[in-house]
Amino acid sequence: VAIVSDEGTLMPPDIPVAVLSAGRIDGSSSEEFAARVGPLLERVRTSAPFELDREGRILLEGELAADSGDPAASADAVLAFPTRTMFDETVLRLQLAGHVTRSPLTDEEARWLLEHLEASRVVTYLLPAPAEAPTG
Repeated sequence: VAIVSDEGTLMPPDIPVAVLSAGRIDGSSSEEFAARVGPLLERVRTSAPFELDREGRILLEGELAADSGDPAASADAVLAFPTRTMFDETVLRLQLAGHVTRSPLTDEEARWLLEHLEASRVVTYLLPAPAEAPTG
């Protein structure tokens, strides 16, 4: 899954965002995804962050160890910003396995999001939310 802003980079986590569009890498439309994930994204942005139990944290760090010299710091980074965390397939799998002790997503929402991300390799484009876009 790639999450990009209008500048082609990950959206800074402190800026409220809205889904501009979502499309499958194969070029087909993913309008249902964009329509459903927008409200989830807003709820997640205004909710408490995801929290893992001890075993979930160990499993997340294990997944990150291959790509990181400091898996604990990488896990902290994954969990620091809920609007990024909600697109992390490992965290969604951990939620469905019962290792997430606090989540702004229901298990049904996490399952739907994970299935969609795995099946379609979605590219999600984010822009500052219109009502809260920076001015000047």
